Amino acid sequence: MLLPVALHAQNAPPKPRQPWRRGRMEAVTDVLSALIPPLVVAGAFIFGVVKLVRSEGAGRRPNPQDQAENQN
Repeated sequence: MLLPVALHAQNAPPKPRQPWRRGRMEAVTDVLSALIPPLVVAGAFIFGVVKLVRSEGAGRRPNPQDQAENQN
C-alpha cells in the first residue's frame, strides 16, 4: 500500500538544516561554544604568569621602621 505524499511527508523526521541555512542565533551559539574554552584557558594562563611576575619582581621591600632602628 502506498501512502499519499502528504501523509508520508508529515510523518518523516525533520531534515537537519544546512549550516548556511541555520538561524543567526544558532551560529552565534556555535561560535561562542567554540571560543569560550580556549579563552578560559588563556585567561587562567595569563593570570598565572602575571601573578608570578609580580611576586618575583616585588621582592622584600625594607620597612621604614627597620631602617630607622638600624640608623640609631
